[in-house]
Amino acid sequence: MYAPSTQRRNLLVVVAVLTLLFTTTYFQYSSYHGARVDTATVPVTPVVLPRPPAAKLPSKAKTPTIQTVCDKVNIAWLASDRKYWDGWSSKSMFIKPDGNFTVNGVQITEGETICVVALLGPVPAASAIQPETHFGPADSIVATAVGNTTKISVTLQQHPKQFNAYFAPVYFARADTYRLESTTEYRSYFWETPVYHLYKPLDFSSQNVLRVTRRTTKVPTLPQCDARRPEHLDGIWVESTTNADVYDEDAKKDIEFVPNQCHLDRSSVQCLEQKTIHVWADANTRRNLKAFASGDQWCNDADSPCICDDDDENPADYPWLADPQVPLSIDGGNKVYFNPVGSITTKNWQSDIAMRAKTLPSADIVILSFGNEDIPLSRLTPSQFLSSFKNLASHLVNEVYPHQLIVIRTPQYFGRGTLRHTSWNAGRSAAFSTVVQQTVTGLNSTRVALWNTHKLGMVDSTCTFAGTPYSRRDVVTVENVLLSNLICGSS
Repeated sequence: MYAPSTQRRNLLVVVAVLTLLFTTTYFQYSSYHGARVDTATVPVTPVVLPRPPAAKLPSKAKTPTIQTVCDKVNIAWLASDRKYWDGWSSKSMFIKPDGNFTVNGVQITEGETICVVALLGPVPAASAIQPETHFGPADSIVATAVGNTTKISVTLQQHPKQFNAYFAPVYFARADTYRLESTTEYRSYFWETPVYHLYKPLDFSSQNVLRVTRRTTKVPTLPQCDARRPEHLDGIWVESTTNADVYDEDAKKDIEFVPNQCHLDRSSVQCLEQKTIHVWADANTRRNLKAFASGDQWCNDADSPCICDDDDENPADYPWLADPQVPLSIDGGNKVYFNPVGSITTKNWQSDIAMRAKTLPSADIVILSFGNEDIPLSRLTPSQFLSSFKNLASHLVNEVYPHQLIVIRTPQYFGRGTLRHTSWNAGRSAAFSTVVQQTVTGLNSTRVALWNTHKLGMVDSTCTFAGTPYSRRDVVTVENVLLSNLICGSS
């Protein structure tokens, strides 16, 4: 009969012991916790981990901020709006001059500038990008304002905060009805090393159209173009025959480049007499020299293969190509010594050029064209090309040709598409051209002139459809006009 009483006592003892244990544990925790947070009595020295060293990046010329019509546009709102854009499909549009968006057509007068905007859908895959300088935006986009008889190549800029938004101020000098035709070729810098990624272009057209009406005031007389001024290279491509169908392949040979702000003097290099010219260049410049040598009569038949590919022409017809010691003679007693140069990243050309230059008559003018043999290389990035080009250009300007006028040609513009078994694409072409332009600016020499053939680029002016990285024959003529302007203006 005492068993229940004994069980109760045992239970009370257990409860008392547990209570004592919990109480002791509580006071120990409180004491320890209080010591940790009481920074007033016990100074706490925070542990600061050393910051990892910053990656050394190639120097990049800073572009000054320029106020444009695109500053009026609320691009962040356009990108976040879900009434007119679902956020998934790609979309482009013409913006009204006041900066507002409209689903209707936009109307302006000749000589006005408006903003165009492109919005891209989500990035399908993220790339593992090393900390390095990129010489182009993350996404490779080819955009063209297409009218009935006019085409304008549009270079889109990536928004600094809204990364899927792109914009560009575009000047419209000619009356026409335009739509914006765009192709996204690569996302997330995949264009830098396309060998690792499939080419899956996405085409899209603008949601609205732009109607440009003729101006009622008299057009002012334009000054002669100065190819050293970048703004003088902005222009449009106009069909020579206004009744030609813009979609007719044969009509493409009849387009003509018209600058926006100046008059292009199409005379030859008549300013030169008894000059010696050294050319260190690739096959693209070879085409320029063939046109010069013939007084622009070379390859003028519309159905000639050389319109886009002169690789198989008979070398016997061009002795100056077969032997660098044999000059090409041009009007006025000028002699041009052509020296073919391949990739500058797979071979060190500094000593080779210096040695061969000594075997030639002293040069008055030097023409350099590098990069077109490096763009096709599958694993070469623009940053790697920068190192090779900067070293070679500096060596030639300062050591080999310290007193001569030096003309440096940009790499070839490349439009929509790819070339089989190469890394040619629009993004790489633009990035390598940017490397050359920034390097020329960094040389800071009045003796060095930039021959910006890339600026003339447009999808229709390329030879992608023929499988070559060349300009069409009619564009070669315009490139030569710019070269003449550079040489004669400098002389």
